[in-house]
Amino acid sequence: MGILKDILEARVLVTGIEYSDNTAFDGQAEISFTPFPFLDIHGGYRFLKIDVEEDDVKFDFDNSGLYVGLTISF
Repeated sequence: MGILKDILEARVLVTGIEYSDNTAFDGQAEISFTPFPFLDIHGGYRFLKIDVEEDDVKFDFDNSGLYVGLTISF
């Protein structure tokens, strides 16, 4: 969603799949500030969760937290 003529934006992205008690989810929510057309400052929260079990092998990964980023385009 663009606010203030796309100078300030809010973004949300969530994807996931679940199959036979196995799951994988990835998501993020962020705020982006673009003071100039070539500069983007953004930050938000991101999570990644993977839980897969097959035969006697189990893979369980969970990572989440805040982040800050800077994008320069030309």
